[in-house]
Amino acid sequence: MVSISIKNSGRQIETVMVRSILIALQVNEVPIKTLCGGKAICGQCLVRILKGQQYLSPVQPRETLALQRLGADPDMRLACQTYPGKDIEIEIINYGSKQITPDLM
Repeated sequence: MVSISIKNSGRQIETVMVRSILIALQVNEVPIKTLCGGKAICGQCLVRILKGQQYLSPVQPRETLALQRLGADPDMRLACQTYPGKDIEIEIINYGSKQITPDLM
């Protein structure tokens, strides 16, 4: 098990290493936006890695393209594409924003 501390909410959640940050947040009912369902397309699940970046899964080509398109800072990752290997701390970029769903577009 690994721990994910969420700066925005002050919460700390536990998850297994085979679960993406996005899934871990959703399972623990931490509000995070996603439109594409974890396919690295929409960029809504952008998070800033505050601690533990060295413990994350490597950035894959699909995520690299999305991060470039978003103009993301080097300390940002897509929660849907990122798997923690040890304890980390994050900040959810769109925390508290209204969830975008296809019917609202």
